[in-house]
Order: sequence, then structure tokens, then C-alpha cells
Amino acid sequence: MNVNIPGQGKVIAHYGEEAQSMIHMEECAELIQAIIRCRG
Repeated sequence: MNVNIPGQGKVIAHYGEEAQSMIHMEECAELIQAIIRCRG
């Protein structure tokens, strides 16, 4: 799956694809936790 995020190419070039994918996964996990708290 490809998602185009402006400026993300520079970030990936600097930190690496693996590190940036981990950051995105952590952000998704935080979003899921926030949704669960709002629903609970």
C-alpha cells in the first residue's frame, strides 16, 4: 500500500523506511487507544 504524505520522502531518506514505519504503527496504536477510551 502506498500513501503519499508531503515531505515524507525526506524523512524516510534521513531516518530510513523501517524506522518511519515503526513510528506510523505507534501513532496508529495511540489512535486506537484514544478511540477505545472515548467509547468506554
